[in-house]
Amino acid sequence: MNTDLSKYCAVRDELAKLVAVGRRDASPSGTLNRYYDLLRLFDITCNRSKDGCVFAVYGSPKTGKSTLFNSLMGEAVLPACPIPTTGSIIDLRKDTERSDYEVDCRRNGGISHRNYFPDTRGVCDFLKKYATQKSPCEKVIVTGPFPKAASFISHRCSLRDTPGAEALLDTETRVVDDRLREDSEKTLASLKEPCVPLFCVSARTIGQQQDMDFYSAHFRSKCCLHVITHIDAVSTDLGDPAVTAKAERFREVFGVFPSSDCPNPIVCTGILNRPGGDRFVNIGLQELCDEMKVFLDPSGLGARILDTADFVLNHGIDWDDHGKKEIIFEHIRQLLHA
Repeated sequence: MNTDLSKYCAVRDELAKLVAVGRRDASPSGTLNRYYDLLRLFDITCNRSKDGCVFAVYGSPKTGKSTLFNSLMGEAVLPACPIPTTGSIIDLRKDTERSDYEVDCRRNGGISHRNYFPDTRGVCDFLKKYATQKSPCEKVIVTGPFPKAASFISHRCSLRDTPGAEALLDTETRVVDDRLREDSEKTLASLKEPCVPLFCVSARTIGQQQDMDFYSAHFRSKCCLHVITHIDAVSTDLGDPAVTAKAERFREVFGVFPSSDCPNPIVCTGILNRPGGDRFVNIGLQELCDEMKVFLDPSGLGARILDTADFVLNHGIDWDDHGKKEIIFEHIRQLLHA
């Protein structure tokens, strides 16, 4: 283990003690839960967990979640508009040793039905039939070579598409059919599994109540990536003041701020589909890839752990533990200045 990683791990262990004491002696807070989430992601990245890193996309229907993942894969793998929206949990896993694509379709509590296709066109056609809201499986796992996928996507990194959160909110004031309710239950269940959430909001609808409620209930205490989709409806230039204004509006609505306590960047993306094959003009996709790669690199997450530890020392934690946290603070201070 190199010197930097040793330091990251040592600081991580002290932060873990702090989180453990806080969660035992105080009411769980969003801050403590966010620290816990960061440590868990660091463990996954450092292979302390047997599972690889899963990037899971969440948000309301029709926010371009499946299309965004198609861009990351470099081809149309997932059904997207005008096809009916996603109705299953769909995992995309890269395996360069395969020459074909295995589609593991799970129904009725986990019973698997495997299908094989020579290319992603066959996969997409299959998913249109069995993974959209018309006739969804519970979960689908697609494993294949994906030669056009972004370079950082490997066997230790998979993508997860989820149904829109349409039925999770405001159920007291409107009727929600069983189909949407089932989709939403799948989405909530997937949040219990370790993942890096990509919380997506369309540039056209920043501020709608269901997005704000969904975020507050499930994402405010997570180390997630915030993605503003459909930014191409605003501008094709990420430096445009109109794009900056959208990001500021997102921060205002969702309470996101760029600090060591909440290291959650906002990435703006837009995808202009061109006719004539699987070609995409991607606005902000490289910026998103760069932010996603941070979660795959021990040094990237380790640096965030050091920043978080520094933030803790400078701002403290708002609970009384009869002196326990001061001992941990001192250990962290010694490690940071070693």
